[in-house]
Amino acid sequence: MTLNFFTATKAHQDWKKRLLQCVCDNCNDNLDPERIAKDNLCALGMWLYERKAQNPILSKDANALFTRLLEEHAQFHLAAAQVARM
Repeated sequence: MTLNFFTATKAHQDWKKRLLQCVCDNCNDNLDPERIAKDNLCALGMWLYERKAQNPILSKDANALFTRLLEEHAQFHLAAAQVARM
């Protein structure tokens, strides 16, 4: 799978805007918190998990950065789901 990192990043920025709009405007979007919480369904998540499954041989520093990216991406989805629940 190839990934356009700009597009994937923009999709997450758009989610932040959408959630903020829902909080501020009390929108009636049909948001599914359980689906939002899953960090492996968006393009970035699918790409990350594909790379993880391929188990590339990375340097210690690169592996630490990749692990941090996975964790922060998962935290984004959990936080977005929490907002959707509220």
